[in-house]
Amino acid sequence: MDKNDTSSVRILGLREGDALRKPVPYSYSLESGNQKLIVFGAAHFKPATDPQFVLMRSMWDEFKKLDGAKIAIVEPGMGPIGTRFEDAVAVHGEGGATEWFGLRDGIGLLCADIEYRELLPRLAERFDSSDVAYWVLTREMDIYFRRPLGGRTADEVLNSHLTRYRKMFNSIGVAGDRAWFDIKHAQVSGGKSVDDKEYWEYVTSWLGPQVFIDIIEAESAIRNNHIYGVVKHLWGLGHSLFVTYGASHAVQLEPALRALVAPIPNLLRRLTRLPR
Repeated sequence: MDKNDTSSVRILGLREGDALRKPVPYSYSLESGNQKLIVFGAAHFKPATDPQFVLMRSMWDEFKKLDGAKIAIVEPGMGPIGTRFEDAVAVHGEGGATEWFGLRDGIGLLCADIEYRELLPRLAERFDSSDVAYWVLTREMDIYFRRPLGGRTADEVLNSHLTRYRKMFNSIGVAGDRAWFDIKHAQVSGGKSVDDKEYWEYVTSWLGPQVFIDIIEAESAIRNNHIYGVVKHLWGLGHSLFVTYGASHAVQLEPALRALVAPIPNLLRRLTRLPR
């Protein structure tokens, strides 16, 4: 069997997870023997003063005291974070907080996510490539307006992302230059300005165009399967893990992670199928 095959693993879909209406932040701690798996599902775009970071800090303090090998897993966005906790959170949110803790305490850090150069072709197999490329930019622009850093204008940020993603967009058959974007944006937005914060919030929400909702759901499933595969591999090597992701990922992965840490013995599985 392919060790990366997750077809039999119970990972919730995006809508299934949302329907559970779990609190945010959403966290849980699982253990088996001398290993512990701590999952912190955060609310995005919160300042360092938010109470969720008090909870995160207490869970981290528990984690760092564990014996044996330890690794912290974070959502994409690892990079320079500065020396102050507040700066780390301002730059990379909850992932920056975890990175700051890990660097301070000498605990290894890993991004468990699938890379965009692998993700985009898989999405382009199911959706129009132009929609996939535009969806990537909607997400980046929404992030910019939620966490504006560096004093750059929306137009400057958009152009920087077009440059950043150009080769990846080209790989799925999209020009990915500003001329392409202007045409696509006019078609989708009806002529909205790139400075229109409310438009970017709308187009990335459950109220936005159905095609982008479908892409988000597909992307979430691909990412969750990849994350689970990485966690499963590291857990199998005997590591304790501190996993920081958005709360929706924590909820969707919970059934699979609980089964991973405390699997039902095969004999019990067979017995539960016997008629009474």
